[in-house]
Amino acid sequence: MLLTTKHLAALEELGESAPATLPQSAPQERITAIYRALERDGLAHRARGQSYVVTTAGRQAQRLVAGMLAAGYLCQRELMMPDWRFIDDTILAAMQTAAHDDRVDTAAAPLLLRRGLAELRDDPDELRMYVALTAFGKAWLELMGHLHKQSGSTHELVAPLDPAASSAGIEVQPYSALA
Repeated sequence: MLLTTKHLAALEELGESAPATLPQSAPQERITAIYRALERDGLAHRARGQSYVVTTAGRQAQRLVAGMLAAGYLCQRELMMPDWRFIDDTILAAMQTAAHDDRVDTAAAPLLLRRGLAELRDDPDELRMYVALTAFGKAWLELMGHLHKQSGSTHELVAPLDPAASSAGIEVQPYSALA
């Protein structure tokens, strides 16, 4: 899965009640590719002609983005670089490893912290700080796992990072309770 600033903008446009028709102001091929990527990832589907509508998973992604914006984990989309990669395979692999090990790897921490997918936590037993996935990070990971299962793929979501080098921890509602 790849979600850039442009994908987030397209997902936001799909949040309106009517199906989103591809805008005529920008190059059609580029816009079509963005909506097709959302469709490929299970966040949208083609309705009629040039129209796309958001899926249940797409609505969940919209809620996650809105929650992250409201909580201050993400800056407003207008302030993001146009091709900034919010989620890609590297970010997903870091989140998977963190979820498995209960802590975020030192090398992956800046990537996840910058995206609001991880946060600093205090470990009172060891008297030190560590980086763990936020509830949003866990929810994104669960949503992507759900989408991966829906696609019927038998392959791993992404190639996992070295489990000996990572960690994180948090509780979240199951995807089925959020949909």
